[in-house]
Amino acid sequence: MLARAGDDARRCRALVGIAAGQRLTSAAEAGYAGLDAAEPIAQRLHLTRERARIAYLRDALYFARGDLGACAREHERALALAKETNDQLLQAHALSGLADVLYANGRMASARSACGDCVDLCERHGDVAAIRALRVRAVALDLRAALPALDAALTGK
Repeated sequence: MLARAGDDARRCRALVGIAAGQRLTSAAEAGYAGLDAAEPIAQRLHLTRERARIAYLRDALYFARGDLGACAREHERALALAKETNDQLLQAHALSGLADVLYANGRMASARSACGDCVDLCERHGDVAAIRALRVRAVALDLRAALPALDAALTGK
């Protein structure tokens, strides 16, 4: 696949695509290697969309590893790059991942806000499947945030 990529921009996109597949098969080291190879090409050619995808995929690999600090930094970078491109789908991906890491860090209100922003972008983009999934996550976040108050009410504390 890489041999047939042609120019560097296509090679970069191919590397990002391969890394995306490796993420889904839990081949983290191969995924990191592909992203590490793609990133200098994306920077040199000013491929901002690919840089956003690289950051998004890298943060997903960090999340799977449990490195929430690195994950959060990459999600923030992915979101900033996605905003540069004005690509709402890339922004939604970054916000979705950011909501996950905020949730994992126990920051429920911030996670709910990021999830809500993501739903708004998906509604504007028309991504119905993502909207459904995100609304379920948003409801779960609302319920999770309400649990301490419910517990206190039930125990009288």
